[in-house]
Amino acid sequence: GGLSPSSINRIMSTASKIFSLACEEGILDRNPMQYVKALPEPPPRRRLLTSSQKESLWQELENDILLYRLVVLAVNLPLRRGQLLALSEGVIDFEAERISVIRSKGRPPRLVPMNATATSVLQDMIAERQLPFPIKDFRKRWHPLLIRAGINKPGGTREENFHFHDLRSYFASELIRRNTNPLVIQNLFAHSD
Repeated sequence: GGLSPSSINRIMSTASKIFSLACEEGILDRNPMQYVKALPEPPPRRRLLTSSQKESLWQELENDILLYRLVVLAVNLPLRRGQLLALSEGVIDFEAERISVIRSKGRPPRLVPMNATATSVLQDMIAERQLPFPIKDFRKRWHPLLIRAGINKPGGTREENFHFHDLRSYFASELIRRNTNPLVIQNLFAHSD
């Protein structure tokens, strides 16, 4: 296993910032990280579903209402899986059509807008006491579903398989298709660039 080049680069970047602060405070004369080169990183995965794959995913999801609801929320809210699974009634403001989201990936908590689809699913889930999501075995349900839908292969590699996180690209690509301003999309997803 070991750490990925991306993880090592993040750690080195943090160390470099600490050394820079030490230089500013006069503790060090120079940053020992200044000549350390970052490791090459693979390009980010971009896995979008074809229209027939989307169709078989939605068909397969009809047999698992909780996963269906989770995916509907994933393609209608700019949230990560952990944030979706942690949603509770207390963070949803139906009046203002906003959700207060827990911090993620080192970014502060934030408010995200809710569309009518997300609102409807969340209201149903609250009525049925399904928040936070009562899913304990996410991977055991998600992976077989994708295999049954013919999207992933049983022994597929990380590179070729579709992941839950790829639903973020699905949502973003739908917004782009509808000519949403890229800066709006960047802010929705809390991306730095």
